[in-house]
Amino acid sequence: MQLYKDNNLTIKYAKESSTLLMTWSGYTNDDTYCNLIDLINKLMVANKVKRTLHDVREHKGITPKSQDYAAELSLEFRQKHWQMDKRAMVIKPDHDVFSKYGVQRFVKKVEDIDYEGQRREFFDDVEEAYAWIMG
Repeated sequence: MQLYKDNNLTIKYAKESSTLLMTWSGYTNDDTYCNLIDLINKLMVANKVKRTLHDVREHKGITPKSQDYAAELSLEFRQKHWQMDKRAMVIKPDHDVFSKYGVQRFVKKVEDIDYEGQRREFFDDVEEAYAWIMG
């Protein structure tokens, strides 16, 4: 079921697995990105999401400010609500260095502060990532 769609982000919800499926595209400025992260958090709470799949193959990267904001909200979400069961990230092996670095920096920041119980995997194929989420 599609919950949201614009030029930068499409969000779908798979109720059977309590999974939010997010597909990012293009360049997202800080204000837009932060607003979309806020929306994602609201949708996660409203739908009691346990798993997320982030397809960032067509995303053009985010600034360190946006990376930090997303990491802080991810940690705040865990403290206020619940632990995510699984998180899958889909990124092209040949993704541009700035986009790949942005994803890695965000993940490292979260893991450095709170890694307990997090199951996070990286994939270059959406179907493979979804199979892992469902498994």
